[in-house]
Amino acid sequence: MQRTLTPKVGRVIPNAPHTIARFCPPNLMQKFEYATLVADSSGILSSKLDHEDFHQRLNAYGAEGWELVNILTWTNSGTTREVTAVFKRPLS
Repeated sequence: MQRTLTPKVGRVIPNAPHTIARFCPPNLMQKFEYATLVADSSGILSSKLDHEDFHQRLNAYGAEGWELVNILTWTNSGTTREVTAVFKRPLS
């Protein structure tokens, strides 16, 4: 008979059959806030992103403690129309 282990918050389950064996109590978990930076890159005939401006804006977020976690691009007919940068930083 196989026994099913039910994870409990804050308890270590040795030899657990799943990949996550350690759990952190919710009051000790790091909490984050998120922000997005949207850059329009659409042009009449082709996409154009002001790379210098985008770079400066990324650095401004970094100077305020934001960490870049992802860049998403939105395309239409193979042309990039919008670039979205996703940031996070720990809550104080």
